[in-house]
Amino acid sequence: MNDDYEQIPGMPGDEAIRAELVRTGGPAYWRPFGTAEEGNGYNGRETDFSTVTEEAKAKILSTRLRVGPGPTGTPYQHALWEHHNRQIALEKEAAEILERMTAVIYDPVTGEGISKAPTDQVQADSHRLSQIRAELERHRGAAGELKLERALAKAVEAEKARYRHEYVLAEAKRRAAQSSLDEEIERRAAGYRRGLTAINR
Repeated sequence: MNDDYEQIPGMPGDEAIRAELVRTGGPAYWRPFGTAEEGNGYNGRETDFSTVTEEAKAKILSTRLRVGPGPTGTPYQHALWEHHNRQIALEKEAAEILERMTAVIYDPVTGEGISKAPTDQVQADSHRLSQIRAELERHRGAAGELKLERALAKAVEAEKARYRHEYVLAEAKRRAAQSSLDEEIERRAAGYRRGLTAINR
């Protein structure tokens, strides 16, 4: 934590930053194909979908969910994306296991359906399915929320550091310009002093 944050004029408070990060966390605010220099991840503007159809909007948001917030995304946007991806991956793996476990072949003589997978494979799949269900429960529950809360706290600090950095750059430029101006004034004042000294002799 940086102790000089309170000295930065206009520095937003933690709660205001937190509220803004939560507000702009979803894919409607992501700029996955932007560049870090553009800083679009922090501009707080939702993509204007008013000129596209609902189908096009759904495709855009779906693409963003696949590719992520991009280099301009906030740490919280990235955390939400990772959270989403992990849940999708677990659900997909569970569906694949269930499909494998329920696949049957039929005995040509009796017509009875029997599992295609060997018994040891079924046992391994059953064990893995239990692990996935437990992880999904944690992911969707308090443990997942805690992970996102920690990511949000880090994002608040990152946003404060960004705000401080931008202030320092702007202030450095202002002071450099002021210093240059002061030097010019001092040179002219020195010339006037020399002139006055010459007149008073």
